[in-house]
Amino acid sequence: MNVIFLGATKFSLELIDFLVNNDIKIQAIYTTKENIVLPKSKTKINNVNHVDLYEYKYLKDTPIREVAEEKSLSAYKEEISNFNPDVIIAAGWYYMVPEAVRVIPKNGVWGIHASFLPKYAGWSPLVWALINGENDTGVTIFKMDNSIDGGDIVKQKKINIDFDDTIDTLYKKVTETTKSILKNLLSEESKINFTKQNQESLEVYPRRTESDGILDFNQNALQVYNFVRAQTRPYPGAFAYLDEKKLILWITKPSNKVFQDKELGEIVIENEIAYISLVESSIIVNEVEYENKTWNFNKLVMEKKLEGSLIYTSIKKMEE
Repeated sequence: MNVIFLGATKFSLELIDFLVNNDIKIQAIYTTKENIVLPKSKTKINNVNHVDLYEYKYLKDTPIREVAEEKSLSAYKEEISNFNPDVIIAAGWYYMVPEAVRVIPKNGVWGIHASFLPKYAGWSPLVWALINGENDTGVTIFKMDNSIDGGDIVKQKKINIDFDDTIDTLYKKVTETTKSILKNLLSEESKINFTKQNQESLEVYPRRTESDGILDFNQNALQVYNFVRAQTRPYPGAFAYLDEKKLILWITKPSNKVFQDKELGEIVIENEIAYISLVESSIIVNEVEYENKTWNFNKLVMEKKLEGSLIYTSIKKMEE
């Protein structure tokens, strides 16, 4: 099959690399800058997983075009038509694909979405699934239309979410599953079938920003644990404030230990282990970032004598 690829992330690069190594012909790649502006909302997005595909020498013989708000994919429809692709694959792509482009390939434009649609359509599906404590998610390859992730399903597969999964490990599972699905689909062109989605069943989740990573110590230990692992590296991280400085929690572990006489967000030491007191529970923190330095939390607490200090979930609360 002849393929055109739309993407600009590490996920995109892994799939491109996989397809090239499996002798799938990529005729052209359309990519974006690290910072893009969504046309309708005018919202500027910083793509934390952005990859500059121009830097990869093994793609030097593949035409690469940069798509921006002022020059949308529609501007390339004649060039895309001349490539005569069998399918266009969009992964790590943030713009809608216009109908003028979607009608060009005979198998349509396939979006790759990291959920088992119709669940977790929209933005940041893996982050939301981890925050909500789901036990599974999935990968769905679907034919793009005018809806948000509501097009006909080409193929989908469920993926287990283990208790110790983070956003990083879950992305790796999704990537490997996607490779397997694509390899089968692109080698079995004649067997491609499309299954209608019930668009009324779509669960569309909103876009998340870095500020959405603020912790809530009114939650219990499991909720805080899920919140942290959903936004740990390579994402900006779940955070709060300690002595008016940002404290990012990278690695945590839920605990059933209750400190009745302690305030929410108070640092407690018991048996040389540092806890943060929560609602009817507590959290053990293993790794944090503070004062632009990565710390073992126990070492930070001991070295700076922070036992009894309060971690606040906003600057405003610190001032009250």
